[in-house]
Amino acid sequence: MDKQLLFIKLGGSVVTDKGKAKSVRKDRILRLARQTASLKKDFNTVVFIGAGSFGHPVAFKYRNNLKAGSAKIKLACREIAGIVVDELVKAGLQAKILEPDRVTTYESGKLTDASLDLLTKLLKEGVVPVFHADIVEDRRSGPIILSMDKLLTDLAIFFKKNDIRVERAIFVGSSAGVVINSEGRKKTIRKITRKSLAKLTDRQPLFYRQRTKDVSGGMEYKVNQCLKLADAGIESNLTDDLFRVRTLVTLQESED
Repeated sequence: MDKQLLFIKLGGSVVTDKGKAKSVRKDRILRLARQTASLKKDFNTVVFIGAGSFGHPVAFKYRNNLKAGSAKIKLACREIAGIVVDELVKAGLQAKILEPDRVTTYESGKLTDASLDLLTKLLKEGVVPVFHADIVEDRRSGPIILSMDKLLTDLAIFFKKNDIRVERAIFVGSSAGVVINSEGRKKTIRKITRKSLAKLTDRQPLFYRQRTKDVSGGMEYKVNQCLKLADAGIESNLTDDLFRVRTLVTLQESED
């Protein structure tokens, strides 16, 4: 591929109001679609769309019987993905939804195979592959919930093992990252490592119980996925705005 590759996760908390069932944040989706489209000149992109207030309530309802709720969960996740993809297309991208259970294989919770030929072909053709949260059939344990934080991380590492470099993974949410209380003020942590995270969690709780129905693990799980990416040598960002990260990428490129 002639362009650098970005993996972008548009979180359910930014494309929907997770406190209200099927509540779409149209203005944020429009903004993020335009920002994603602005990256087209310099980057190839793969987009991952969170389930938000469409998929999470249904998945939570059937969390103890995923087989029974599989079809309903899939429909809900496809619905929000379709709304986001419509805006990506309007913004000028050739966005194409791919069903995770059609292009990935999982066993014991681990990604064992993915349709790399298909994905690289689409990227070379200028297509933006788009994944949504899903129920996939794990070869050993049966139906599992596949969050987009996990799929993004698993695919990025799988790509690297197959000599395809993912330049950066970007997780877009409703906040600019992990926020702590510092001297009575809220402060966003600019850099997180396993060592710094351990020190911070010794001083104060960083992650709180979700107020909404969330089956994917929230911010704590997301941070752990970012650390997993770091272990594999893949940089990642937590943000609420793609333009801020794009500036960071450009600055880092100019310094190399």
